Amino acid sequence: MSLLISCEGEGKWLPTQTTPLPSPSNMTRQDAAYGQRFDRRGPAHEFVASYAEENLVPTMAAPWDRHWIDLHRFRIGVNSTHSDVRQTVDQRSIEPVEIAANYLARLEQLARGLIFRDQMAIHLSIRTSPQRNRSNKPSRTDVGLVYDCERTAEQEFAMAWIDEIYSRSVDLRIRRNYPGRGQSAPCVTRTLRRRLSELPYLGIGVWLNERWASRDNRRRAEAIHLLVESLESVVDELQEYRAQAA
Repeated sequence: MSLLISCEGEGKWLPTQTTPLPSPSNMTRQDAAYGQRFDRRGPAHEFVASYAEENLVPTMAAPWDRHWIDLHRFRIGVNSTHSDVRQTVDQRSIEPVEIAANYLARLEQLARGLIFRDQMAIHLSIRTSPQRNRSNKPSRTDVGLVYDCERTAEQEFAMAWIDEIYSRSVDLRIRRNYPGRGQSAPCVTRTLRRRLSELPYLGIGVWLNERWASRDNRRRAEAIHLLVESLESVVDELQEYRAQAA
């Protein structure tokens, strides 16, 4: 069993005629760059960096601004309603849908390689969620775990993680399948579930509420530390269980 962590939605890069096109930053067991530090500019990046510092796991981060390429809404491609993006992007020179497809193809290739080697891949897609819900009211959820309820393995993993979090602290408010359901919410894990339907692939979306996650303070540091420690415990228990069952 292997864990794969990706980070979408915190990139800042916008295309122009003069800037080169960046590639996703990723680390695998075969890469010489394995273990490099992620840029901690955002909470999702900080979560990935904190976990990767203590655990040798493959990771990938998208560098592009989410208003230019919304990877979680891959089918519709570009969110061209954002005024800054419309003024900045030269869409004649770079095709965003093709870039999104390449990113997802790299994630799929990495997941397939982990499954081939370790029989199972658990993919966590980390991002932030808006402070307000669809009714424009402040969201009371601190962390949302998005998974497919019809996939027993995903549901059991999410429940085990939630139990581990609450065994350590009850301060974080966790909600399942929020802000969207795993079967219908637009996300990279939903796309990969469809592409890897015949393989033991688990895709869990982890949404960190910007209300607390965007503040670089003690509250955020404690929350991310709690999430990392609880995830480590769940992964260790699952690996031990699979080793005993083998």
